[in-house]
Amino acid sequence: MPVVSNIYNKYVAHVSPAITALFVLISISFTGKVSLTQPILLDLAQELNGNSTVTVIAGSALLIFFLLKWDIYREYRSKITRILASLFSLFTIIGISYAANDNWSFLFASKGQLAIALLAFIGYFFLFDFLVSQLFYLLDIFHDAIFEAQMHGHNLIKRHPFVFAFCIIGFAWLPYLIFNLPGSVPYDGYRQINMGLGYEAISQHHPWLLSYAFAFIMRIGQLFSDNMGVFLITTCLFLVELFCYSSTCSSLYKMHAPQWLYIFSIGFFALVPAFGAYAQVVMKDGLYSALFALWFINYIKMFVTIKQHRQIQTSTILATAIVGLLVCLTRNNGIYVIIPAYIVLLFFSKGSRAINLTAIIAVCAFYLLLNNVVAPALGVQPGPTKEILSLPFQQTARYLRDYPNDVTVEEAKAISSVLDYKHLGDMYVPERSDPVKDSFASKSTKRDLVRYFKAWLLMGLRHPDAYLQATFNNTFGYFYPSYNYTELGPYQFYIQGEPIATGDLDIHYLLPENIRGICSGWAQLWRNLPVLNLLVSPGAYTWLLLLCAGYLVRERRSAAILPLVALFLNVAVCCVSPVNGYLRYALPLIACTPALLYWTLIASRIPNNGSPKHQRSLPADIKKPVNTQDSRKSVPAALSMPKK
Repeated sequence: MPVVSNIYNKYVAHVSPAITALFVLISISFTGKVSLTQPILLDLAQELNGNSTVTVIAGSALLIFFLLKWDIYREYRSKITRILASLFSLFTIIGISYAANDNWSFLFASKGQLAIALLAFIGYFFLFDFLVSQLFYLLDIFHDAIFEAQMHGHNLIKRHPFVFAFCIIGFAWLPYLIFNLPGSVPYDGYRQINMGLGYEAISQHHPWLLSYAFAFIMRIGQLFSDNMGVFLITTCLFLVELFCYSSTCSSLYKMHAPQWLYIFSIGFFALVPAFGAYAQVVMKDGLYSALFALWFINYIKMFVTIKQHRQIQTSTILATAIVGLLVCLTRNNGIYVIIPAYIVLLFFSKGSRAINLTAIIAVCAFYLLLNNVVAPALGVQPGPTKEILSLPFQQTARYLRDYPNDVTVEEAKAISSVLDYKHLGDMYVPERSDPVKDSFASKSTKRDLVRYFKAWLLMGLRHPDAYLQATFNNTFGYFYPSYNYTELGPYQFYIQGEPIATGDLDIHYLLPENIRGICSGWAQLWRNLPVLNLLVSPGAYTWLLLLCAGYLVRERRSAAILPLVALFLNVAVCCVSPVNGYLRYALPLIACTPALLYWTLIASRIPNNGSPKHQRSLPADIKKPVNTQDSRKSVPAALSMPKK
């Protein structure tokens, strides 16, 4: 028996990692293209792309990595790592299929193709299960060291963490502002200026208060020139966004975050081009994302205070509520993210529930007053209904493209009363619903919409695959990190032309295109550089959010996921948006990355019922760094009870 046991252990230690590495290598070699020849092995051969030096290097690295870390993987794999690995693998093979084919043929083209997709899924499952297990192992090993790295930097950081962050981030952003003077004015921003100045009927399609604010600043600048007006708007946006992100970094410092997280946050906001690029744009998205990040860090601060068993200060509640209201007023869907998050807060804030409830009611009342009373009184028209119906309209269009002959006369009439039935299938663009929703009949009544949704439901019951495929095709970029949407640029380095530019304004860049191209080229470069491209990928941040939630579940801190509801709702908002994998729609989630990391790390150390957090044992052959202090995970300063 000892001989058999030794043979088995040798097999597990060497053969299993090798087989697993082979499965992974096969999976990452799939291109997503589908071959429907026979037999299945020929299909498999034609769908793989493993004949490259990169593949050989990747295979060798995988084999070595798996052999060296296999014992850690066996110890740290668990139900939660398998759940996360299953989700990531599913997102990946769906993303591969839709990125290559605009449909799910890589999965369901035939029975043989389903077997090939299953093979790809298994390989990716082992890869992600292995990587997540290694990540959780590292977090266990270095968890104490992460928080022991407290602030001991330069006096400027200690005394003025906000000023330090403000200067570093602002200096990094200056080229975006200077090279693109007076500032970029894309489609949405130009329309807001037009609405505010009266060149176009103002509506709530865009935040109307922000449109009026743009117009007010524009008129001041027009005392000199139209370009000066645009420069004043971009400067104001630049400074407000810089203030918000610097305040986020400063708040992390004041909440006793590890020094590396404070420095990382400054570098993150300074270097990732999404932030600087949107700081020079006349547009709501950069401002909304910055305010959202500021609101979220203050929201998390209240939860930290609750876990300290201290009363939340009234000033903190009021400041957070004011920023929350600004979030709601700078993008129309902000209210649907802020209010559910506040409802979660009510369940936790027992000692300050009354004042938090008052703050929520005040935010809702003020928001409704402005949009339902003040706006109509000023002649602001309601926003078009089509903006919230992108997904069902896109599903109908795909149905008419794929099954044009399976529509009854009544269903055709119902669709025609709302959309351009005759041309809808031709208008369908898989990853962007704007062409379809722009055919919406503005004179449609509520009765027309009711009839449409009845037809929509009956058609979906007949061919649910059309609706599912339309949904996947319009959302997979928010769950697949390797995908870059290219039809609409991720950044807004341009000034809108006709017909939105009506000729009433003379707005133009001051520097030649080759100078401006430095910034746009730098921003585009990040999308194609290995590893760095993940920092500008919407799907990567969805995965990070799921990883953080999974880690909290693993650490038996499931309740700590609830404060992240605002971030999950932001992902949901992206999924019903008109564009797939669009960076500016995911920017609010991206901007909350430092606060998300802080909350995940801090919440994982919160004691249960006052007892230290349980730490699983390590394998005998895995040596943990020696720590002369108590081996139990200590509670960081941010969660320690204040001395009386």
